[in-house]
Amino acid sequence: MLKTPSYIPDKKELEKRLKGYIYFKDRVYTGISLSEFFQKQSFFYQEDKVDNAISELKGNVASSHNKIIQGKAQIILHKDQVPLFKSGNILITIMTTPLFLPAMKKAKAIITDEGGLTCHAAITARELGIPCIIGTKVATKIFKDNDLIEVDAEKGLIKKIKENTIEDNLPRLDFTKIAKLDWEKKWARNFTLLLCSYLGYQYYYSCRDLFEGNTFNAVLIRQFDEITTAYQLISDNERIGNYVVEKIDGKAETVKGYAEELRERTDLLSLRLKRPIYFLEKKKGFQQFETQLNEYSPIFFRLIRAANCLPGHLKESLLPIMDEIRIYTDPIFDEIDGYMKKIAEYISKKEKIPSKLCECLLREEVGEYFQKHRLPKISVLQERLRGCGLYFENGKETVLSKKETMGLIQAIFPAKENPELKGSSASPGIVKGLARIILDPQKPGLFKPGDIIIAEMTHPGYLLLMKQAKAIVTDAGGALCHAAVVAREFKIPCVVGTQIATEVLKDGDLIEVNAVKGVVKKIPEKQASKKKDKTKIKNPKNTIKLIIFDNYGVTLHGGYPDTMQHLAKEFHRDWKELQEIFYTKYFNQAVEQKISQQEAWKKAIDETKLPISVEEVKKIHYHYFQLNHDIINLAKKLSKRYTILLLTKNTKGQVEDADKKLGFRKIFPNFINTGEYGLTKTSPEMFKIIFKKFNVHPEECIYIDDQTINLEAPQRLGIHTIHYQNIKQLKEELKRII
Repeated sequence: MLKTPSYIPDKKELEKRLKGYIYFKDRVYTGISLSEFFQKQSFFYQEDKVDNAISELKGNVASSHNKIIQGKAQIILHKDQVPLFKSGNILITIMTTPLFLPAMKKAKAIITDEGGLTCHAAITARELGIPCIIGTKVATKIFKDNDLIEVDAEKGLIKKIKENTIEDNLPRLDFTKIAKLDWEKKWARNFTLLLCSYLGYQYYYSCRDLFEGNTFNAVLIRQFDEITTAYQLISDNERIGNYVVEKIDGKAETVKGYAEELRERTDLLSLRLKRPIYFLEKKKGFQQFETQLNEYSPIFFRLIRAANCLPGHLKESLLPIMDEIRIYTDPIFDEIDGYMKKIAEYISKKEKIPSKLCECLLREEVGEYFQKHRLPKISVLQERLRGCGLYFENGKETVLSKKETMGLIQAIFPAKENPELKGSSASPGIVKGLARIILDPQKPGLFKPGDIIIAEMTHPGYLLLMKQAKAIVTDAGGALCHAAVVAREFKIPCVVGTQIATEVLKDGDLIEVNAVKGVVKKIPEKQASKKKDKTKIKNPKNTIKLIIFDNYGVTLHGGYPDTMQHLAKEFHRDWKELQEIFYTKYFNQAVEQKISQQEAWKKAIDETKLPISVEEVKKIHYHYFQLNHDIINLAKKLSKRYTILLLTKNTKGQVEDADKKLGFRKIFPNFINTGEYGLTKTSPEMFKIIFKKFNVHPEECIYIDDQTINLEAPQRLGIHTIHYQNIKQLKEELKRII
């Protein structure tokens, strides 16, 4: 029978014990270190020596599942650190207790300093079916958070692995030899480094397979300040172009066949890019994505390169066919790059690092991540983000520093005094006007209708400016580049492939564009001063009549992303996966009137197996809806001079529910729900209905949306567009247009 203790410690004593104690022979010692205690007891004590240079450690095998695995180390020493444990990491601790279970369930393997075959870590690891090595003595002192380690659960070995990156094994490049090759600037866009890494691979391997060995032997891509510029060899482009022209043999039917195949491939790839990113982690998901992407590019290059090599007598009959398919494929590389950014966001969220750094991953590194969850060092990605280059020679990829890249480009294109600007005539005509250097169509500077656009290369974002331009001059591009195709459509002079127009010409220079001979030249200052009054363009009269505001994300705060993030946090799920099911899959079916709004909620809840009712989800959803009063006040002011339209893609039920709460239809008398027309918000058909309803032309409209993807279709129609980010930025953009 237990005896009642004769001594109950006071509060002070208990507080001391809380800070740490030693229990020995029914006595509790406080305020003493372990070495002091051993000395008083006349015990011999020797601490385990820790050599920080050690990269390999041995322990006892407690669970040998999966044999050899690799992953990032994460040290957990206290129960408060358990919620911070990242799924897929290797748990390293002194010993585990039941409080460690949430982290152990997410761990790829478990390593402990102490313990035996029946300790908590050993038993739990065997139940979970994951590797476990115990009794290492010093694992928590040898390894650090984020160390890449390998666990051999058969031999009981743990070792650090050097984080290899592409840069670790760079071949030495002969820059002098490279600079002597016949380079030309081929294209310029604001693509991610990740997309460029894929393109470099495709330029060599994918094209080699399609063009019977004819391929791009060398490609240089530089990326500074989010602008990506690609340089290729003239000889490579001519060889491939001539090969395709020979295959065409002057037959329009062959070109139509190539165009039809490209159209089908574009549709299939566009559909593939709408799948959620988590599919890449499924079995063969990543492999299927890469295969489809790698097979697309050479089909695209086939017509592009052939157009530049067509003999004169074939251009009239074949270029219109090529122009049509080129316009059709315009959005696809922006879609691909958008998907690359989604991949970066996905990795960013999982690994808790900025998405901009993840956009600097390379093709091989992304593959490595989805297979083994390994990433390069953060310092490597940070260096790339500051500026870098990719050099591909015979398919081998080399990453160059910013300094190396600039040095190589300067060696390839040495500065010349008063160089003559020569390019290719893409659309004939001779005009004079003011040069406007436009590297970003969202920042057109002093551009006015009647000016001449000078760009590295154009893309759909330039469309509205191109409609107002007198001529277009680009550094890069060929007969089927965006600038060439659009210039022919608008019937304005265009010279492409000048290589250095953006570097030689200055903003405001008076120039002559001779797009018959493919020559651009400055008009001397004396001559320019005499003609100053004749060339001056007055501000055009403001012709804006209709301003269209997107609803969710602009006039309203809240929506599906907020709701999904709320549910994800409450039920420990991935919000983007929930968004894919609730919004992309079922809400869009409700908008298309295939199912009711109520059915959409119910089907989504059933598929995600969330323990929540439809009414509870609706309550959360509408809780987040709030009017953006800055936008409301701005719209009221603008309505005194312009017609204001509120545009949304929604179900009838959700519009009614939101209107009951917020009353936005009283604020916006002109309101269109595209769901009632069975159309998407930015489909050309929907805008044609709007033009007819309000008796306006595209150039008389402004469309405001918070998602850039929704701006592409209206831009192609010639509508002024504004990517809404905040009220200050919106007002500045509106001032520029109206």
